[in-house]
Amino acid sequence: MEVVPGIHKIDGTWGGNVYLLVDDDGLDLVDAALPFNTGKILRYIDHLGRDPSELRYLILTHAHPDHTGTIPNLSNRASLKVLVHPQDTKARPDGRRWL
Repeated sequence: MEVVPGIHKIDGTWGGNVYLLVDDDGLDLVDAALPFNTGKILRYIDHLGRDPSELRYLILTHAHPDHTGTIPNLSNRASLKVLVHPQDTKARPDGRRWL
């Protein structure tokens, strides 16, 4: 659903809101939801007549799994650059990394 010109909310994603920023030069995502939402994101891009290879950036509001889950699946289809606050690249309390 286009919220305002060039900004789309991808409805039906579970685990967080996903927004697609669209311009003539490419596509950018804001957050990426859980892994099983990959198909919904790709279908929405196709619905717009665009190609996943046009994805340039994934902008993360924070790096929890419900916002980062589709990164591996989407990065297989595009040269996706992930933008995240430096604090979110630090280790979690259990010693693992969010990203």
